Amino acid sequence: MIVLATMPVVLAGYLAAGLIAQELRGLGVIATTTLVFGVLLGVSVTRNQRVSTITAPISWRAALFIGVAQMFALIPGVSRSGVTITAGLWLGYEPKAATRFSFLLSIPVILGAISFMLVEALGGIESPPADWSILAFALIAAAVSAYFTIAFFFRLIDRIGLMPFVWYRLALGIVLFGIVFIQ
Repeated sequence: MIVLATMPVVLAGYLAAGLIAQELRGLGVIATTTLVFGVLLGVSVTRNQRVSTITAPISWRAALFIGVAQMFALIPGVSRSGVTITAGLWLGYEPKAATRFSFLLSIPVILGAISFMLVEALGGIESPPADWSILAFALIAAAVSAYFTIAFFFRLIDRIGLMPFVWYRLALGIVLFGIVFIQ
């Protein structure tokens, strides 16, 4: 299901890389997506609390829906984990299941980013030679910190739920819009 959910974002990233890099990097876009996806998370959390939640494994249809939702994370200001958790909650999955699948979905993204960086490090004549010991240390440090961060996040969600993240995104979006209007 992880492979299926990863396919849409890989395809969209490949096809829309130029558009994203050239047209969607403004503070107004980031402020808008921060607010919009904060509201969507809030709606999904509220809706999820009112309906019985699915405890079954992620189905192929749900994986595809979550994967399509993950494409929005290519737009600056859209949290990849936030949008995939939102999609999972919208489908009725319990918060822990939606969060778990979201974090598992980060594995191909991280591996893809590492692969891309390695290709760049091995790049052309004009690029300096890679220091493999630093790259290995960075990879290990990132993996260890990601593991502990995810474990902490699961405990945090159990204690406080997802609504504080909704309020954070709404507040951040308002601050960002304030900056846009001041400029």
